[in-house]
Amino acid sequence: MIEALHTRDVARIAALATASARSWQAISPKADLDTVIALAGKLGALGVINTHSGTYLGLLFPDDPDVQLVADAMFDPFEYLVLRDKDGLLRKDFTRPLGNVSYHIPCHSRVQNVGQKTREALEWIPGTSVKTVERCAGHDGTWGVKEEYFAMSMKIGKPVFRQMTQDGPDYVSSDCPIAGRRIVQGAAAEGAARARKEHPLTLLRIAYGLD
Repeated sequence: MIEALHTRDVARIAALATASARSWQAISPKADLDTVIALAGKLGALGVINTHSGTYLGLLFPDDPDVQLVADAMFDPFEYLVLRDKDGLLRKDFTRPLGNVSYHIPCHSRVQNVGQKTREALEWIPGTSVKTVERCAGHDGTWGVKEEYFAMSMKIGKPVFRQMTQDGPDYVSSDCPIAGRRIVQGAAAEGAARARKEHPLTLLRIAYGLD
């Protein structure tokens, strides 16, 4: 899937998403999945996408001009800030250093193929050192809070909890809010010193002296 996302192979992405939806039925069944897959074929959709931990089902359409219009107008927040900086349109009059920041790169950011724009932006701030951790924190939507999966979720995230807190950072941060909460929860369970958790956008606000 990662290769298909990087190469923007829409047909393969759709096929893999449909296969994933089918395989997940044994764990989190969707009563209408077969109906939606049949509907996809009738409507000319390439496949079906579902949320593994929720109840949402969607259709993936190729070459839809309305979808493309939306896609062209969408940016990751830090991708947008870096682009504005390259155009000379971003003020960087930061007033507060952040010290040591442990920054977690979430799964969705890795597959968006835009590069580590959040880290780049945080490193603009004087008096700030950014350590990056690029690994799954184990939450996966609502999966990680379900009683039957919680222990497994915490086990998956344990290396991240350790790496994020081992140097005694001033802040822990992730573009994924639920990953950030899980990291703090896991670190506390491991007995690590508690660092302040903030979203990267909030860190920028602090650095600008707005918080």
